[in-house]
Amino acid sequence: MIIEADWDDADAAVRTAVRREQMALERRRAYRAADHDEHTVLVFDLRTLRGDTGELTLKDLGDGRVLVRCRIGALGSESAETALVGEIVERLHELAGKDYAPLPG
Repeated sequence: MIIEADWDDADAAVRTAVRREQMALERRRAYRAADHDEHTVLVFDLRTLRGDTGELTLKDLGDGRVLVRCRIGALGSESAETALVGEIVERLHELAGKDYAPLPG
């Protein structure tokens, strides 16, 4: 899914979304494109309460666009993937153009 968002908010949005979806971040990797000084791809290894592993990828496409991809479980779990991506998108929209935003109850 490609969304309009501030790349600087990616880490914060992921951490909030993972916590809300009761998953754990096991590892975070950051990569740079050859023509950039900043990180342009973030990859997170996840684990669900059921013990399934997953991978979440965010990529800075430039011009305020971010690609969000998620795969959970060996065969995929559409409901878990949709819920996590939805949480990330919602938080990125809450943070858009702001330095911070309170977490809704």
